Amino acid sequence: MSDDSSENKKLKKLREISGKTIALVLGIVLVIVGIFLMATHSFASGETITTRVIVNIIVGALFLFLGLGPFSNWLLILLGLFFLQMGLLHLLIDLHVIPYTMRQTWPVMVIAAGISLVPAGLYKLRRMKSIYLFPAISLIVLGIFFSLFSFHILKVSLSTFIHQWWPLFFVIIGVILVVLYFIQQIRRKDFPYMDDDSLMEDD
Repeated sequence: MSDDSSENKKLKKLREISGKTIALVLGIVLVIVGIFLMATHSFASGETITTRVIVNIIVGALFLFLGLGPFSNWLLILLGLFFLQMGLLHLLIDLHVIPYTMRQTWPVMVIAAGISLVPAGLYKLRRMKSIYLFPAISLIVLGIFFSLFSFHILKVSLSTFIHQWWPLFFVIIGVILVVLYFIQQIRRKDFPYMDDDSLMEDD
């Protein structure tokens, strides 16, 4: 009786996995088809799509499929999401939707890395933990900070800003440490790292 129950559970689990895999493959295929259709439309409009767009999208989709499917690895998911965002960024640049060069938009890559870390961390630990949330927020904030100079929102160069305002970094770091101290006093051992926040963990 127990053997039959165990077999039924295995069959049910296999059906669930196969169903999820089909949905995953279908979703990734639709993303790739959509990108190719956008590329075809852009060619008709006289624009050109570089191979970096196609390469980034395909590599990102492959990593995402392997991370969510056969290998179930958060790092592959992180890479997949990052490459997909880079493909989208390159596409927008090639279509002149974003009036900047890749050299100017490099801070967006830092922001994309931070954004990719959030769902990857959620997948690994099934809920967001500080060990992923803090680096993700830090990368996003850094990317936004560098974007102010790269996109010329601030009419001063980054080197000039650092030369004139470098003591401000000590103030910011000091404020962050003080805030973390008070949060730690409130949360005690629950902050900044939980018991299951170890970097040694791997699903």
